[in-house]
Amino acid sequence: MPDTPKAVEAITPYYFDAVKILGTGNSTGLFGALVAYYYFAKGGENVLHWTKITASAFLAGVCFFAVAFFALYSFCVWQVGPPSGQGNATSRVQFWRITALTAGALSLAVWWVGTGLAIYVITLLPLDLGKPFPGVE
Repeated sequence: MPDTPKAVEAITPYYFDAVKILGTGNSTGLFGALVAYYYFAKGGENVLHWTKITASAFLAGVCFFAVAFFALYSFCVWQVGPPSGQGNATSRVQFWRITALTAGALSLAVWWVGTGLAIYVITLLPLDLGKPFPGVE
């Protein structure tokens, strides 16, 4: 890679698409967990506890998405050329690339954790939602 690249790599738009998909998945999970919390508010304490943990996992995924998106944007800025008065662009390009990939991988990992937790919360629900939760009058 030259010291000051003058064009964004052709694959970079696909990086943005992948990061946006991670953000969409985590934010959908977060909103789904919040709706579940509202819907099962009179449910057992165990269901609410695990729903909160699930929402927290998806919230962490949204935060990692935000870091990944900002890092990817910074990667593109530094890839085109350093802002005026700045030094070597190659080390900055690599830093932002690694940051974007790491945050994206963490966002994906947290999405898997949140999805697993959501499956666990579903197993805690009674089979017939018309009946009250065990232990709840």
